[in-house]
Amino acid sequence: MNKVSTIMIFLILFSFCVGAEKLPEKVTVIGKVVDKKTNKPIKASLMIAGMTAVTTDTSGNYSIKLRPGTYKFEAKSKGYISAAREITLEEGKVVRVKFLLFPAPSEGRVSREQQQAELTKKRIEETEVYRIGPEDVLEVFVFGYDEFSRDVTVRADGKVAYPLVGEIDACGLTPDILADSIKARLSLYLKEPLVSVIVKKEASKNIYILGEVRSPGKYY
Repeated sequence: MNKVSTIMIFLILFSFCVGAEKLPEKVTVIGKVVDKKTNKPIKASLMIAGMTAVTTDTSGNYSIKLRPGTYKFEAKSKGYISAAREITLEEGKVVRVKFLLFPAPSEGRVSREQQQAELTKKRIEETEVYRIGPEDVLEVFVFGYDEFSRDVTVRADGKVAYPLVGEIDACGLTPDILADSIKARLSLYLKEPLVSVIVKKEASKNIYILGEVRSPGKYY
């Protein structure tokens, strides 16, 4: 091969390289996966359609390089509801994507809405017409605060004593109204308490006369 031929081949190859379309540079995608409620990092798998999954480190961080384009990302972790996002990547940019995962409901875990629905149903069934009287035994239950759940007995003066609340009038009230009264006072000390009052023992199906009368007490 003579010198002229070599130069021509070189020029042809050079022209081809210059004219060829340059592949776009990869885009760096960095981010973190965290618990939505606690904001603590989660070790998770990041699924990208048509590609191998990427695993975060123990601090929930991940980093991946992709060609420009639109991708569907999905973050998954055991015990959490997966989250998906569609992201468009542009050349020359660093993209930050944070995933917030909600804990998945598990057996025995009841949502506040379900608790409230069950509580309302129980109140309707148990307390529709009954009014509390002296010597009744009441079960007071506070969801999420077991230390405040207990049985209390209505005293002869129509009051009950309860932690943080102190003395509160109960006689003549329906259990649901008493529950609301206790809840209102507990709300000064506890966060969003849900209170249920159930009559465990009905001792007041008699007529009571209370207050400043000649002969207060029980009448049959």
